[in-house]
Amino acid sequence: MNERIRGLAKQAGMLDFSQVSGGRYKVTEVDIEEFAQLVVRECIDTAFHRGHPDLEFLLKHFGVEE
Repeated sequence: MNERIRGLAKQAGMLDFSQVSGGRYKVTEVDIEEFAQLVVRECIDTAFHRGHPDLEFLLKHFGVEE
Protein backbone atom coordinates (compact mmCIF):
# COMPACT_ATOMS: atom_id res chain seq x y z
CA MET A 1 0.00 0.00 0.00
CA ASN A 2 1.21 3.50 -0.84
CA GLU A 3 2.59 5.17 2.30
CA ARG A 4 0.46 8.31 1.82
CA ILE A 5 -2.70 6.17 1.48
CA ARG A 6 -1.64 4.18 4.55
CA GLY A 7 -1.17 7.43 6.47
CA LEU A 8 -4.61 8.70 5.47
CA ALA A 9 -6.22 5.37 6.36
CA LYS A 10 -4.52 5.46 9.75
CA GLN A 11 -5.62 9.07 10.28
CA ALA A 12 -9.21 7.99 9.53
CA GLY A 13 -8.94 5.21 12.13
CA MET A 14 -8.95 2.40 9.58
CA LEU A 15 -5.60 0.90 10.61
CA ASP A 16 -6.15 0.85 14.37
CA PHE A 17 -4.90 -2.56 15.49
CA SER A 18 -7.23 -2.47 18.49
CA GLN A 19 -10.03 -3.02 15.96
CA VAL A 20 -8.54 -6.21 14.52
CA SER A 21 -10.85 -9.21 14.74
CA GLY A 22 -9.79 -12.60 13.45
CA GLY A 23 -6.93 -11.07 11.47
CA ARG A 24 -9.22 -8.56 9.74
CA TYR A 25 -9.75 -4.87 10.35
CA LYS A 26 -13.15 -3.64 11.42
CA VAL A 27 -13.96 -0.62 9.29
CA THR A 28 -17.06 1.43 9.95
CA GLU A 29 -19.02 3.56 7.52
CA VAL A 30 -17.74 6.62 9.41
CA ASP A 31 -14.12 5.43 8.88
CA ILE A 32 -14.75 5.04 5.16
CA GLU A 33 -16.38 8.47 4.88
CA GLU A 34 -13.52 10.15 6.77
CA PHE A 35 -10.97 8.32 4.63
CA ALA A 36 -12.71 9.46 1.44
CA GLN A 37 -12.79 13.06 2.66
CA LEU A 38 -9.08 12.94 3.49
CA VAL A 39 -8.30 11.60 0.00
CA VAL A 40 -10.38 14.35 -1.63
CA ARG A 41 -8.67 17.01 0.48
CA GLU A 42 -5.26 15.58 -0.44
CA CYS A 43 -6.19 15.74 -4.14
CA ILE A 44 -7.34 19.33 -3.80
CA ASP A 45 -4.22 20.35 -1.88
CA THR A 46 -2.02 18.74 -4.52
CA ALA A 47 -3.89 20.36 -7.42
CA PHE A 48 -3.88 23.75 -5.67
CA HIS A 49 -0.13 23.63 -5.15
CA ARG A 50 0.26 22.90 -8.86
CA GLY A 51 -1.66 26.06 -9.72
CA HIS A 52 -5.11 24.71 -10.65
CA PRO A 53 -7.68 27.52 -10.26
CA ASP A 54 -10.95 27.37 -8.29
CA LEU A 55 -10.95 23.99 -6.57
CA GLU A 56 -14.03 24.63 -4.44
CA PHE A 57 -16.13 22.79 -7.03
CA LEU A 58 -14.32 19.56 -6.09
CA LEU A 59 -15.34 19.97 -2.45
CA LYS A 60 -18.96 20.44 -3.50
CA HIS A 61 -18.82 17.57 -6.00
CA PHE A 62 -17.64 15.12 -3.34
CA GLY A 63 -19.76 16.64 -0.55
CA VAL A 64 -16.76 17.52 1.60
CA GLU A 65 -17.37 20.40 4.00
CA GLU A 66 -14.71 23.08 4.25
